[in-house]
Amino acid sequence: MVTGRDMLGHRVWNGPHRVWLWNLEDEMEEVEKSIHAFVKLWGLSPSDIADRLFIDGVDSSGSKLLKIGTQSRAGDFTIRQPVVDALVEELKARRIDHIDIDPFVSSHSVDENDNGAIDAVSKEWVRVAHEADCAVSLAHHVRKPNGSEPSAFDARGAVAMINAARSVLVLQKMPKDVAQEFRIPECDRKRFFSVFDDKNNKAPPAAKAEWYEFVGIGLGNGDDTGPEDNIGAIRRWQAPDTFGGVTVQQLWHVQNQIQANPEKCRKHSEAKDWVGKIVARVLDRNLDDEGEKQAIKKMVLTWVGNGALRSVERKDERGEIREYVEVGQWAIVD
Repeated sequence: MVTGRDMLGHRVWNGPHRVWLWNLEDEMEEVEKSIHAFVKLWGLSPSDIADRLFIDGVDSSGSKLLKIGTQSRAGDFTIRQPVVDALVEELKARRIDHIDIDPFVSSHSVDENDNGAIDAVSKEWVRVAHEADCAVSLAHHVRKPNGSEPSAFDARGAVAMINAARSVLVLQKMPKDVAQEFRIPECDRKRFFSVFDDKNNKAPPAAKAEWYEFVGIGLGNGDDTGPEDNIGAIRRWQAPDTFGGVTVQQLWHVQNQIQANPEKCRKHSEAKDWVGKIVARVLDRNLDDEGEKQAIKKMVLTWVGNGALRSVERKDERGEIREYVEVGQWAIVD
């Protein structure tokens, strides 16, 4: 936003913008290191940022004052109007277009499970956005996962915050099965995450999701007293295409092998005579690699879906009804 450049796959409308990053968790030194890592990754110059970026850390003087809501032991909560008014005035004075508060829980001291109190604090942030004429983003954590993919309504504490938000971006670490599909080693999986607006859209399938990657950037500040700092910066990551490198000619060969070996074309991937084995042989893929296997399963389902193959039921050698795959519409090759 500060540079006005499309660096993460999205156009920056009406940019560049003036941005205030207020980190209520990390000290200023760590925030500055993160900024330096991004600058180095993207090859930015001082003119790309100019006077448009403002940063604060948990040890900044204003951070101790940024509690827009408080609550007594008896449960009564109060919005600290002077704090809110002062923040609005500062946002106007700096002509801020976007302020990011990280994390939201540190901008108040009310019970995060008190729906009434969280509703009041959240709506006060909405008022800040309106009065200062700027966007406000509030970073928030989700509850511990129970094995399912996180959603907006897995946010910690009261749901009032989610209800008050115009959009809710969910950041999700890459699941193990998706990493296998993309052939990413387990040791690297946690470097990748996806982002989607869970309030306005459903989560897209993995291949069409917006993926991002943490990249370790050395800051070059090592000396005789210790090594350089290595800080994670983010860049967009493009998921590999399941059909990358697969030609129409190869599909035609797959169809020929299916036609010639109808008894070895079971649809179920756990079957001894799974059709995927024919696909793997034609494409020279390794089914012992879980990622390769997942990709071939996807190919078969896609070809069945688009008519290149079709699913049929017929009796096996024991006379039991099973699902098989046959040639549908033949691939046209020169």
